[in-house]
Amino acid sequence: MDADAALTRAWSLGEGEDGWSDAVMGEAESLLPMLIEAGYVETKGNTWNFTPEGVARAMELDRA
Repeated sequence: MDADAALTRAWSLGEGEDGWSDAVMGEAESLLPMLIEAGYVETKGNTWNFTPEGVARAMELDRA
């Protein structure tokens, strides 16, 4: 999986029926190292969020 595929997956994770369940969060957390390295996500303490670059790229990929 490349960084764009990981971003696409992470971007869509919370949209499922389970919302941000423990299983969904576990999958998201497994994607974090790749997303951080690509500059798509940043972490602060125990939380993470998409960077402006990550949001822009996710939206670009969503339109493709």
